[in-house]
Amino acid sequence: VLIKLAMSSLSVPFGVVHFLDTNEVEVMPMNWAYTQNDSLRCYWPNIKNVAKILLAVKKQQHPVKSLWSNHPIRIFHEYG
Repeated sequence: VLIKLAMSSLSVPFGVVHFLDTNEVEVMPMNWAYTQNDSLRCYWPNIKNVAKILLAVKKQQHPVKSLWSNHPIRIFHEYG
């Protein structure tokens, strides 16, 4: 349901991604993704509140590389 809600309310490039280290699936703006040593990775905000994470996704908040965690990912699908 969260993925459907996020996808319907976003008009910017984003993706549905699989976090390989935690085996979770999330929606995220594609400006959070990057490549390192031929591995696809992303930055993720260290926020516990789901509503605040969704807001960061919607606003395509720029990653704070020194504060955000980074994770290996696989992109299921890109939108926008």
